[in-house]
Amino acid sequence: MSLSISNIAFDDSNYDEYIDYILSIGIKNIEVAPYKHFKTWKIEEINSDYFKKNNLNVVSTQGTFFNIDINLFNDPQQFIKHFKKVININELLGCNYTVFGSPSVRKVENDSISKRDYDFFNNIINSLSNDKVQIGIELNPKIYNCNFFYEIQQINNLHFNKNILFHFDTGCIYSTGACINKTFIDYKSLIKNIHISEPGLNNLLHPVIEHRRFANILTNNNFNGNISLEMKQQKLDDFKRSVDVFINIYKDLI
Repeated sequence: MSLSISNIAFDDSNYDEYIDYILSIGIKNIEVAPYKHFKTWKIEEINSDYFKKNNLNVVSTQGTFFNIDINLFNDPQQFIKHFKKVININELLGCNYTVFGSPSVRKVENDSISKRDYDFFNNIINSLSNDKVQIGIELNPKIYNCNFFYEIQQINNLHFNKNILFHFDTGCIYSTGACINKTFIDYKSLIKNIHISEPGLNNLLHPVIEHRRFANILTNNNFNGNISLEMKQQKLDDFKRSVDVFINIYKDLI
């Protein structure tokens, strides 16, 4: 099992100070939103050596459609073209897992979702499946303006395999009203990576989720994947304090 920190919490104005802090406390794993870090989706402009030089292991990517205006259902070929680029970026970074949340990208018009929509989605995602980069499909609640896979019961409409997994996000599950602990236990066989987050991607200074209880659930169920702290952009001091809370709660899982 490993712990990592998502770079979406970093402030661009002093980005390296966030990197310096996680390295100073012994965190060697990072989750990367590629566009936030590289400011481009052009493969030829991506410096894949940055993380190696800083002795950081990229364990996951997220924000796979940041700054990209595409809808899977309306323009599937452009969706596939961009997602293949994401997979190529993962390979450049030596990373074998990417999170697919992106609620607007998978939004169905008129909120009228049929079996045909699920079949279409499953076929598209399955066409991208490969042994080099696993895809974690994230449940996104309605408060994130998502109308496709926004409740845990809908998971039965999705097709999973060894390369297409269920990405578990505590803040997202909590925001649907489902029980975080029970949901993990029910679907743990589909889970490799976990986002530790609060609703709205708030920091961990005043949490509404019982993280210590969830940590015990992970321990009791012998979870051995990656756990990543995910927060929206934070001031450096709040970032440090939240990371410290995260480490204090989940360190015994390492």
